[in-house]
Amino acid sequence: MVNRVRIEIIIYSTVLLLLTGCGKTYTGDENSRNTGLEPLDENIPVMLAIGDPVYSMLTRGSGAFDSELSNAIEMWKKAVFYIYAFKIEDDVDFRLLSRDNNEHCLVDGSMDTNGTKMGKRARLNGDRASYLSWIDSSEIFYDSENQTRPYRFFGFYIDDLSVKESDIERTSDAIKIKVQIDGTQDIMSTVATLTDEQKDAIRKSDNKELIMNSLYSAYAARQGVHPVLAFHHRLARVKFKIFPASEASDNIYVESVSVDSKTDGVFTVVAKDAKSIGLDFTNSTIVKPLLLCELGGESLKQDYYRVPWIPEEANKDIYERTGVEVGESLLLAPDMDVYKMKLRLKQIFPDQSSKWYDLFYDLKVNGRFQAGMQYTVRVAVYGLEDADVNVVVDGWREGESIEISPDDWTKQEYIK
Repeated sequence: MVNRVRIEIIIYSTVLLLLTGCGKTYTGDENSRNTGLEPLDENIPVMLAIGDPVYSMLTRGSGAFDSELSNAIEMWKKAVFYIYAFKIEDDVDFRLLSRDNNEHCLVDGSMDTNGTKMGKRARLNGDRASYLSWIDSSEIFYDSENQTRPYRFFGFYIDDLSVKESDIERTSDAIKIKVQIDGTQDIMSTVATLTDEQKDAIRKSDNKELIMNSLYSAYAARQGVHPVLAFHHRLARVKFKIFPASEASDNIYVESVSVDSKTDGVFTVVAKDAKSIGLDFTNSTIVKPLLLCELGGESLKQDYYRVPWIPEEANKDIYERTGVEVGESLLLAPDMDVYKMKLRLKQIFPDQSSKWYDLFYDLKVNGRFQAGMQYTVRVAVYGLEDADVNVVVDGWREGESIEISPDDWTKQEYIK
């Protein structure tokens, strides 16, 4: 399997150029004067575009951003992204606000009506393919006095998470945000990076060295070079699917699924050291059971999720039979060795009486659960007398699967 899915809304009508690790690092020594370039007598607007994320978008907001969902394009159009841009120089100070010093900070939320330390809000422009439009203002302009002064662009997405000003910490070296997840929000971030198409375009340019040294700037923008943000998911995604293991599976329903996860993390969205950008739950001591929901965050449907027995599939392997996906997915804290899962099954007997079974299991893979990876828990539903299950956990990479026998479950039964 691959861990990269293209979103259909990403259409490049022109070649866009992104910041990359190759080429020279701007130190502030070059400017419009010693490159032979005069200050501009016009304002050059900042234009940003969205590239495809590593496994599409998830969101309760909306659930998980996923290109396979029927409403994926609508989710993209409604999504709010947060943007920061700072000059690429050793003395850059991330504490400085755009409204106070737009040489250091070109883009943040301080210029909005309700000035904030947060990134500046933007969303997809429906009229311009994958380009972003600013919320609360029309345009932002590059430095035209020093048209080769480059800026680094940072973007992130936090779904429907509410962030207070007191949760935002801006230091000289980084910007960090305190977040609390509930299993339904997709959290993503990125730093603008060159796409393959942009690299090819730069190689063919007569001014490739100057372009590379001035990403992103008024000069680069005039050459058609604009930053593109390809987002990376910062949580691990877990999906659930049930399969019929016997003729009696018609009478067994999945009523709820929960997985224990850390919930309080620190989201580094801007940093001088790009490796430190991401979501960290290391110091979190709060672990909560997070409930699987429907797309949009609604509670899981009751007396709904069951797997019909298909006689023609009796000779097939259990996991080759027609299965049913349960709910949307859970988005969990990554870098965990194990997730503790609770599965509640409802069993209806011929006399219409019912029993509920709570099944508990420790989900494990080879190594740790990773951010940006998708795992599928596959449950084989057996007979009326025995509601034990098998589980297979699949990572996106081949070979990351384990089979669990019914004896590995801890089961509790009660009558409701």
